[in-house]
Amino acid sequence: MGKANGNRKNAGGRRHRKQNVAAMLCIMAVMCVLLAVICVMNAGLRQKIKANNEVIAGLEAEIEEEQGRTEKIEEEKKYMDSDEYVEKIAHEKIGLVYDNETIFKEQ
Repeated sequence: MGKANGNRKNAGGRRHRKQNVAAMLCIMAVMCVLLAVICVMNAGLRQKIKANNEVIAGLEAEIEEEQGRTEKIEEEKKYMDSDEYVEKIAHEKIGLVYDNETIFKEQ
């Protein structure tokens, strides 16, 4: 009887080992599929990051241009607030002259 019990245990152990190996192979297959999916998604995300970085660089360039434009507008505003500008416009547009100026007109 001892041999019969030994054979049963051995046969049952083989069955469990085969089930364990099959389970491990299934788990490994699932892990490989997940790894492949992650790699594919990673590549797509890298492309999006690259595209977004290009957009950011373009927007930063636009910001610099607009800051330069803003500086020019501020300088022009300061000039327009000056007496020099007011005198120039009065002289050119309205025709005002200083008391000591002589006006010559072409015929």
